Amino acid sequence: MYDRCRDPGEGLGIPAAESAAAFNDEAVRRAVIPAANGISTAREMARFYACMANGGAFNGTRLLDAETVAHTTQTHAETESDGTLSRPARYGLGFWTGGLANDMFGSMSRERMFGHAGLGSIFGWGDPERNVGFAYVTNGIREESWEHAARVSGLSDAVRLALCE
Repeated sequence: MYDRCRDPGEGLGIPAAESAAAFNDEAVRRAVIPAANGISTAREMARFYACMANGGAFNGTRLLDAETVAHTTQTHAETESDGTLSRPARYGLGFWTGGLANDMFGSMSRERMFGHAGLGSIFGWGDPERNVGFAYVTNGIREESWEHAARVSGLSDAVRLALCE
């Protein structure tokens, strides 16, 4: 059970190697595929979430309207069972929102937090209360699983704990 992240039959329903091959194709990387091919480094992703957590400004430059950021990152829908992950979830417009005991924002999760997971063990979030962005990106694809959620939740807690010191 604890090795599920290595099971190639979990997640998208196709082997992880096939998923990786598809996303390593130049045509797929250049395509505009909403909710599927936001490809970046962990640093770039953390900067994006830091900008969003700061109301759309980064390093003194306004990139997005603060009202737009507030609207997209607030909870707009909630379910007891997400159709893909089969667990309770909250959604903004393009983001998951926090505040649930089982989310990957950590044990100190608050509803104003927002973020999203990606293919494999990838997760990023923004926390407007702490004005911080976080990104976790692995080398390769690990299937979505309990282990991934626990790992990201623990890392999220470690980041916020370090900020409180």
